[in-house]
Amino acid sequence: MFTSALSCHSALDTMTSKFLQILLFVVVLSSFSLFSQQVYAADNTAFCATVTGASAAECQALMDIYDNTGGATSWTAKVGWGTSTTICSWTGVTCTSSHVSALNLTNNNLTGAFSFSQGNLDSLTTLTLTNNAAVTSVALTNNKLTTFTGTGMTNLATLDLHGNKLTTFTNLTGMNALTTLDLSYNVISGAVIPSGMSSVVTLNLSHNLITDFYGNSVPVTNALSVLDLSYNSLSAS
Repeated sequence: MFTSALSCHSALDTMTSKFLQILLFVVVLSSFSLFSQQVYAADNTAFCATVTGASAAECQALMDIYDNTGGATSWTAKVGWGTSTTICSWTGVTCTSSHVSALNLTNNNLTGAFSFSQGNLDSLTTLTLTNNAAVTSVALTNNKLTTFTGTGMTNLATLDLHGNKLTTFTNLTGMNALTTLDLSYNVISGAVIPSGMSSVVTLNLSHNLITDFYGNSVPVTNALSVLDLSYNSLSAS
């Protein structure tokens, strides 16, 4: 009986030791994962503090885009992104007067959501994302964008460009999955004849300079349920 008790006690010690080893491994692994994330974020900030040709804030905004759209794993062209401190030499980046003024990532296999720190690209006037079919949403708000080209973005569901300097209605060719379009608080003027809106459910054109909206003259959409044209210059006729 004494021998049996010793055997049980020994087995219990062995199980306890193994459990503690597993627990220690999990704790170490979790700590390493957290440390890696913190270092990665710090590295991004430290790297952007060294760039020339544009501000550190603009660099951070571009790196947000890079990280959010699969830059490291999916982009087909990414020379300089996150590696060169000369920001204006990065693929698709154009600078004017020490600020990022244009970004062209056409046919570059972007994925996911195109977004960045709000207002950190406030000198960007031209954005071209043509034929990036895997992008599902674009949010570029409260900046100075005057031109947006995104034809062929076949999976884009949400396009939010409110609070920019757009003067014309966005070309929606090929955006067959688009359900939400926000172009409010821009300077779109004159007559708007929307096209390519077969899937749009919500369209916000408020706070512009629109004088006419010819939604009835073209097949706008059967899906459209919310249309906001408030605070424009529409005539009663």
